Amino acid sequence: MKTMEIVSLCVIISLCFTCSGRKAANEQTVETAKPVSITVLIEKPTLHVDSRLMVSGTLVNKGKDYFRDLQIVLEDSLGNIIPVTVWVPIEIPPMLDPSKPRPKALQDYLNKKIQLKGFLRRGSTVQSSGYEYYLEVEEAEVLYEE
Repeated sequence: MKTMEIVSLCVIISLCFTCSGRKAANEQTVETAKPVSITVLIEKPTLHVDSRLMVSGTLVNKGKDYFRDLQIVLEDSLGNIIPVTVWVPIEIPPMLDPSKPRPKALQDYLNKKIQLKGFLRRGSTVQSSGYEYYLEVEEAEVLYEE
């Protein structure tokens, strides 16, 4: 009988949290990505550090070699750039089962107009050495191919 009372109490508490609109302690909230241009990030980066952002541009490798000198940046139409972290594999081995779709790789995004969501971070990564800020990418969407 005690077990049923405990279960009933847990259900009631859970319903109260659900109906009240309050989040349970273990429920995470996802911050909405704020749209911002590369120009604004370059002019006032301190205003956007550690903020979740949505930035558009063309993904370009400024390095000399894809495998030995990868320097991935997002570039706008004015030539402004912001270094970005690589969020997908650089290459994918051949698929054993060709009927399955191939996972996305970096080459699927390079030289295309894309929209990135992520966080502006201060510091540098191996690929962004020489820059004070970079975009830590969480997700990407190809807008159109150029």
